[in-house]
Amino acid sequence: MNTKKNFDIFGGDYLDENKRLVVNNRILLLVLGTLLLFILMLSVFAFKLYISKQVAVFLPPYKIEVNYQDANQDYYKVWAEWAVSLISNVDDRDVTEKINSVVRFFDQESLAKSSEFLKNYINSIKTNKIEQSFRFRNQDTVVELNQKNSGNKAKVVITGVATQKIGNLVKRERECSYSIGFSFFRQTIFFRYISTNCFDGRTLTSKVDENKDIIIKNIEDGKKTKQNFTDPEKINKKEVINDPNVDDTLKDLR
Repeated sequence: MNTKKNFDIFGGDYLDENKRLVVNNRILLLVLGTLLLFILMLSVFAFKLYISKQVAVFLPPYKIEVNYQDANQDYYKVWAEWAVSLISNVDDRDVTEKINSVVRFFDQESLAKSSEFLKNYINSIKTNKIEQSFRFRNQDTVVELNQKNSGNKAKVVITGVATQKIGNLVKRERECSYSIGFSFFRQTIFFRYISTNCFDGRTLTSKVDENKDIIIKNIEDGKKTKQNFTDPEKINKKEVINDPNVDDTLKDLR
């Protein structure tokens, strides 16, 4: 009797201890799960705080605001105005160097898509011996943010006045523009494309000096005419000439 009773008591103690261990384990798992969930929530909050942290920098006349994944309009405007100031004021001697200064900000895929335009831009300026100056005002710069991408893509259009000299010919001042596409990823700026309508085959007129010939080049019909102002009898006559140093047409680089 006593032995059986003692056994029952011993067995009951074992079962009670086992239950306590099970309960303790469950409590421990619950505590650990709660801690892990709390840590996960803190991590998500910290990450959101990190990517939403905004840095404001004043660069007269702009206030630049940048965070982890997007930027404000003035940020893209500064980059675009720098690039356009560089590549639009060029001649046949420095165009390659200036284009290369901008190319390093292209990502590989975008550079592959833009390579034809960039090559045409360089070749046209070199082949035609173009010297271009481009003037624009800050207030004429238009920035379009892609709202679908939370501001991490933008298109900037800069309108100004271009003056081009081609050999001994000069192109009349005309209003044209440069467009640049950007993307912004992990606080890094990337160029997506560059285009311009400053080389679309407008009529070129020469500088006029007294008692000197004037060459009028009409790109649209591919002809160049020459008038000799030293001979009154030839003032109204036009002679088609061929100049191997100047192309008859300029490619539309848009």
